[in-house]
Amino acid sequence: MQKSTVKRIAVFTIILLFILFFKSPATAKTSNSYDELWKKVDSLLLIQQPESALKVLEAVYTKSKSESSQIQQIKAFVGIAQIKLETSDEVVPYPF
Repeated sequence: MQKSTVKRIAVFTIILLFILFFKSPATAKTSNSYDELWKKVDSLLLIQQPESALKVLEAVYTKSKSESSQIQQIKAFVGIAQIKLETSDEVVPYPF
């Protein structure tokens, strides 16, 4: 298995765990608008447009920060970090 594949699996697993463990009724009200943004990110990544997806993720991060939605903020942060890591030309040592 390639290192990038392992990284992707690890990041998506972390995101999935955050979604499953921290989903609460309080976040259900604002989740519709976040759901639309996350669908947009997913569709942009599927058509190989990480720069556009990064812009949407930054918008999600800004929105979640202003609304104090820590779950969405963490998800956006992890997504931003993943895209920056995958699109970076630098060689980053794998931590483990």
